[in-house]
Parts: sequence; C-alpha cells; structure tokens
Amino acid sequence: MFYTMKRKSEDSDITASGSSDSTLRAGETRKTEVSREVLIEEPRPTTSKLPIRILIVGPSGFGKTQTINDFCHRTKEPTINGIYQPTKRIMAQRFLFDGEIIELIDTPGFDNIDMSDLEAFTDIAEYLLNPKRIHKGITGIIYVHRAGNTVHSRSLLRNFRVLTNIFLGHTGITRLTFLVTQTGTQGVSYRNVLDEMKARGSVFGYTFPAGAVIAATPNQTGFIATLRSYLSQTPIMLPVQLNDSYKSHATFAARIEKELGYYEYQSAQSLLDGLEHQLRMDYENKLVDRRETDAQLQRELQKSQLEYSSLRSQLQLQENIEQSQVVQTLHDLNRMIEDLGRSVSSYLYDEYVTKAFDIDPADVTTLNASDLPALKSLAGHKHGMTSFIKTTSGQGMQIECFLDFMIRNKICLHLDREIFSPFHPGISSSLSQVLSATFENIQKQGHVPSLLSLRPQLDGGI
Repeated sequence: MFYTMKRKSEDSDITASGSSDSTLRAGETRKTEVSREVLIEEPRPTTSKLPIRILIVGPSGFGKTQTINDFCHRTKEPTINGIYQPTKRIMAQRFLFDGEIIELIDTPGFDNIDMSDLEAFTDIAEYLLNPKRIHKGITGIIYVHRAGNTVHSRSLLRNFRVLTNIFLGHTGITRLTFLVTQTGTQGVSYRNVLDEMKARGSVFGYTFPAGAVIAATPNQTGFIATLRSYLSQTPIMLPVQLNDSYKSHATFAARIEKELGYYEYQSAQSLLDGLEHQLRMDYENKLVDRRETDAQLQRELQKSQLEYSSLRSQLQLQENIEQSQVVQTLHDLNRMIEDLGRSVSSYLYDEYVTKAFDIDPADVTTLNASDLPALKSLAGHKHGMTSFIKTTSGQGMQIECFLDFMIRNKICLHLDREIFSPFHPGISSSLSQVLSATFENIQKQGHVPSLLSLRPQLDGGI
C-alpha cells in the first residue's frame, strides 16, 4: 500500500510540532493569551465532531509554515527569520477557532532545496491516502503565494498542473483559496498582485472561472478570513483520494512525472530498463516467428521435392529429359511459327498488296483495307484499344507487319485451343469439357494434393 512506504510517524496525527488528535492545551505549547481562541487555556469536554481540515500548499519558502506560526502567535505581519529551513515532512496542528476545531496541514513546498518535487507530492499523497485519515476528507485548500514572485514560471506551471490535475480536480478547485504573503518592505500594491495573478497569461488564471478565489487581504487578516469561510462548509474527498490506482507508489510516481514533464534518475533508468526488456522480448518473439517460418518453408520444400520425385517415378521415363531440352524445344517451336508467319505474309504482300493499291507499298496500312469492318472483326479489334488494326493514337499497321503478326497470332490461338486448353488433347472435346469441370470441382474442395493435379495428363499418356 502507498501509505506504508514512508515514515512511521505519519501513522498517527502526532507531528513534529507536538500536536496530536486532541486539541492543544496551554501547557503543551506556550502560555500566550490569544483573543481568537487559537489555544485553549482551560480543558474543555471532548467532542466527536470531526475537525475542519485545511490543506496548505505552495512553493517552498513562500511562508506556509510561517503563516501557521504567526496565526498561533497572533502576529499580524509575516515574521522574517534569518535562516530559511524548508519543510521536509507534513505537520498537522489543531486549534480551537471560533468554537470549531480546525486542523492546519502544513506540507513540503515545491522547488524544495532538500527534496525533489516528486518526493514532495508523494509525501502529500501518502498523507491524504492514509486509511486513518482518508475518510475525514478535506474542507479547504489554501495556496500560499508570495507577492512579487513570478506567475509565469515554467517550473511553477508544471508543479501547479500536478496540484490541480492530480490532487484537486474540479471539486478541489472550488475549495481553493490563494493567500498572498506580503511584507511591508515590498513596494507593490495588493491590487496589482491580484491583477497579475488573474491575468490571462498567469499560471493560476484558469482556476478562477472554475471556482478558486483570492483572499481579500494578504497575510494574517486574509488567512483568518479564509479560515472563517471554511467553517460553514462540509468536507470533500479529493480526486487523489478516490483513485485506488494511486495507492501504488509506482503508478502514482509515473503519473506525477508525466505531468511534470520530466523523470527522476531512478524512474528514467527504470523506464529505459523496461523499454530495453520490451525491445528484447519483441526481438526474441520475432526471431522465434522467423525460425518457425523458415522451418515451415523447409518442410514445404521437402514436401515439394518428394512430390517431384514421386512424379518422376510415376512418369516412368525411359529417357531423362532435362529442362533445358524442353526450353530449347519451345524456342524451336516459336522460331518455326515466326518463319511460317513471315513466309506467308511475304507471299501475300508480293502477290496481292502491291497490285491492289495504287500507292507506294510502304505507305499502305491496315486502315487502307477495302472492307475495314470485316478486317477489324477478324483481328478482334476493340474500339479505343490498341490492336493489330491501329494504335490508340489512330495510326495503322503496315501490311507486311500486320500479316506477319496476324498469322503468328492465329497459329498460337489454334495451338492453345486444340492442345493446351483441353483436359487432354487425345480425347473428344465433349469428354474433355466434362473431365475439366469435374476436376475443377474437386480442386475447389481443397482435397487434391498438387501432385495429383497432373494425374489425368499422366494417365492420358503425356
């Protein structure tokens, strides 16, 4: 649990100042008469009513602790000490004020010279999430701002963003009051300070439309007025107290660092280690997948080799015909087709073309045909497409080239139709169609090994 990861002293409300769950008595601190009933001079009956808990936050050195001490000592002006000692642990003090018990929770400030911002926010969250305190809620939040300090700092923006986005949320902002600490030596009017805090470019600017307010006066007068404004209000649960995931220190720290925009060394190292581990796992998974793929391809190759060996054994070839011989035979066939087409076209050109046209034979094209529609039909010409008749640019083909290519085309179409397309060239066309349709249906079922796809041709004698 989150709250167990820090100091044992926070398991109770007893703090470094000597305060406890009971109201302070005069003998426990100092014998000073306080007209506002800050200290109780005489013992009073205990009450079961929960104290009004006020969370006091702000940058380190802006006077949070001193404001509480001045309230205790009835000091109207801020006390200026020679030595600055930043708050390093949460301290809660209880007072009787206007007939009500109030608990002022002093917190470590941001930009603390003795602890990081992450540690400060972690301590505050730990205190608020402690099961002994979480049910009590928070009645008000006082943000202490020192007059004259910038409201445009990037560091201030990051820390205030953590405070509002993680700790307060919209609900907490409605209970947020800005208290300005200002000494008499500071030559700036309080009105100018308020205007600067509410200006458009101010870090605090967006909280005022959401319900945040600024104390009407600075220092103790404003502090006392702010405390009185909380007396009539009921406690609320802050968003940080309602998010169960924040009970995990790692989860909360990661959320804080994300809002801050930077990482502490240990967190950054942990993040890098996590990324390295993830990359290594991804690489190993991809390597395993690649090995499995290679193994699968190897198995398929072996299967293909076995099928090829089986095919050769079923062919029962008496002579081992190499692939190069098959390729050479195909080249010879193509050459014979070319020779035949060229020979026929030369004969037709010499015997008919030169006699049929009254122009230079070199200028005669397919577009000069006496029956062009019939020629287009013979050549399978489609409008708008390139063919043996004319190109898409409208130019016709020379007669000798047309005859050459057309004759080759017809020969190839005849060979495909009569030999390659049928199921087997040695059977009738009707039987070939029946066998082809039957075999296609078997193939669609996916139950025919690639080896058996050649069985009809094998059995047919090819």
